[in-house]
Amino acid sequence: MFPHRPPAAPLRCHAPSRAGKALAFATLTLVAACDLSVDPATLGGTGGSGAAATGGQGGAPSCPGTGTECEDFGSSQVRLYLAGGEVNGTPVGPGAQRVTLVAGQPLAGSVVVTVKNDFASSNVVPLMLTPSWGEHLSAARQLQPTVTSTDYTVALTGLTAPAVPGAYTIIFAAAPTCSYCHIASRTSWYACVQYPECNHCAQCVDNHCEADCMLWNDGHDLADLEVEQMCNALETGYLSLPQWTGETTQCVEYGLTYLEVEVVP
Repeated sequence: MFPHRPPAAPLRCHAPSRAGKALAFATLTLVAACDLSVDPATLGGTGGSGAAATGGQGGAPSCPGTGTECEDFGSSQVRLYLAGGEVNGTPVGPGAQRVTLVAGQPLAGSVVVTVKNDFASSNVVPLMLTPSWGEHLSAARQLQPTVTSTDYTVALTGLTAPAVPGAYTIIFAAAPTCSYCHIASRTSWYACVQYPECNHCAQCVDNHCEADCMLWNDGHDLADLEVEQMCNALETGYLSLPQWTGETTQCVEYGLTYLEVEVVP
């Protein structure tokens, strides 16, 4: 399903419940992407190769741990890579994705995210970031309403390190969907457009993050991902994840990269 296609006729008013989403996700066991017992081929191969990303010889790639195939976008894909930058005086880039901050310290500097987007220009592919701390709905940011294959410089001003020391992340992601809200909440755009009378996100140009088709802070937002689930994305440029469709879950590839943030007293 592509977000530029017209929505299906509404069937009924359907505002999915938190319990329904939790039950659907409870049937999945998301394998840590860095689990050495997992065949790397099932996680998408190496970044930029395209074979595993487009299904290779075995159809659409599987969602790790689910046994289900991802939505097949044919030859289209979006990939994200951390190309460089400097955060609070610490250089970041390939192989150097960790910064150390003092609790409560404002972030300064910027990072360069390389995007490789093979989707047609008619497809909406938002670029966003979300820190793993804070309230997920308000913390998520749209960086670009849709992207092309180029480098994007992302300023990190306005973010502040958590008050509690620990290990955190800042996740950058892109996917073919209506808005950054869908990516951050891991909600399919179709969950919204098929029931337009229930909410106000039937138009892809709108970012109605509080629409009742989206569920936040339920343990299955993008910000809930652990480093162990994401680290292969530093090489592959993407991660296969289940998302909520309004009725059940569906595996989708998210172009994804991230920064690790270690917060000290």
